[in-house]
Amino acid sequence: MTLTHLFKAQAIFAWIWAVMFWLAPEM
Repeated sequence: MTLTHLFKAQAIFAWIWAVMFWLAPEM
């Protein structure tokens, strides 16, 4: 796993977390 791949995966995970937190603030 290269550093670029790790950074890309972390960015995708951050986007998913941000969307979940934005769409479901009541959780």
